[in-house]
Amino acid sequence: MISPVMAITIVAFLFYLMIPGVGAFDVRRRWRVFRRRVTEASLRPPVTFALSRRSSHDHETPLAARFLGTLESIQGEHTVWIRGSDITVAVDMSVSDVYLVAHSPDSPPEAPPARTSWARLGSIPEGMKVLVSGHLDSSGSHPVIRSCANEPVLAVFYDGLESSLVRRCIWSGRQLNEYWNSATPPALAGGTFALIVLAYVLLRQPLALSYARLAIAFATVPVLPLLPPGIALFYLYRVGWRRGRVLRAHRDVIQLPLRYLADGVQCASLPNGELYCMTDHPVAAIGELRRNGLTVIDPPFGHRSDSCAVFGRAAAGGLAPPSDALCEWTAVLGDPRLASVECQRMARRYELGSVLTLSVGLLMNLLLVMAVLVLVL
Repeated sequence: MISPVMAITIVAFLFYLMIPGVGAFDVRRRWRVFRRRVTEASLRPPVTFALSRRSSHDHETPLAARFLGTLESIQGEHTVWIRGSDITVAVDMSVSDVYLVAHSPDSPPEAPPARTSWARLGSIPEGMKVLVSGHLDSSGSHPVIRSCANEPVLAVFYDGLESSLVRRCIWSGRQLNEYWNSATPPALAGGTFALIVLAYVLLRQPLALSYARLAIAFATVPVLPLLPPGIALFYLYRVGWRRGRVLRAHRDVIQLPLRYLADGVQCASLPNGELYCMTDHPVAAIGELRRNGLTVIDPPFGHRSDSCAVFGRAAAGGLAPPSDALCEWTAVLGDPRLASVECQRMARRYELGSVLTLSVGLLMNLLLVMAVLVLVL
C-alpha cells in the first residue's frame, strides 16, 4: 500500500511538474519548428512566372518554394490569392500554420507571434503582406502553393520591411516562459484539488495529522512563489529567465546570416542566384555602411575586437544590399560563431540560476507554511 508521503509526492510531481513539463517541451518544440520553417522558407527559391512554368513539367516531385506578396482576395473557405510583383499565386490553406508577426520599429518584439489556424483567423484586410512557404503545384491553369506530406503550408502575415522579417521571426519566435502553457492552469488546479481531498482524508485519521499538514502545504505550492519573503526570489527568477530567453534569441539571430554559408565558405549563391559573401570589415568604419541601410547586430558577448563580419551581395567595391527580399544586409560585431557559442553558454547559466532561485524561494515559503500549520492544526 502507498504511504501518505508517497501519495502526496506522486500527486505533486504529476500535477506540478510532469504535466506542465510535458507541455513546456511541446511548446518549445513548436516554436523551434516555427523558427526552422521560417529559416527554410528563406532558403527556398521565390515563385516567379518562369519558375512556375518550368516546374509544371514535373508533377511527381512538387517544388518547395516560397512567395511574398499581398493578400488580394479569398476564394471559398480555403483558397487565398496573393499578388506578388509579377505573378499572382493561389494558396491552399486547408492544411496550414498561420502566424501574425507585429512590427516594432523602436525595439525588438517581446511577445511571440500570434499563432492560429486558418479556420480561426477570421477576417483579414486586403493588402496585408504575407509570406507563404509550401510546395508549388502548377499542373493547372494557375500556380498553387499546397501542403505536402507532413508539411503544412506556412503563412506569416506581417507588417514592416521584408528584409527584417526573418530576423524578427527568429528573435520573437519563442515562448516567454515555457512552463506557463495551456496545460499549466488546469494541472495546477487539479493538483491543488487532489491534495486538498487527500488532506481531508488524512485529517479524518488521528495518527495522520502530520501527513495532512504536508498535503495542505503542498496544495499551496501554486501561490507560494507570490508570497513573502519568497516573492523577492520569484522576481529574480523572472529576471534571470527573461535574460536567458534574450540570450537564446541573440544566439539565433547572430547565426542567421550564416545560414547561406557552410563552414569555412566565404561565398555562396542565394535562392535568386545572387552571390552572397562574408567579409571582414573594421568596426571603426562601419558607420557609413550603417547610414546606407546596413543592419548591425551587436552581440552581448564575444565581440571584443576591432573587426566585424559583414554579409551581403557581392558587388564592385565591396558588399551591397541583396535584392532577395528575405536576405538582410547585415554586420555582426566580432566573430559570429564565437559570439553565438558564448550566448548559448550564458543562456544556460541564466536559466539554471533562475530555476535554482525559484526553487530556493519555493522551499523557503513551503517551510514557513508548514510551521504555521503546526501552530494552527
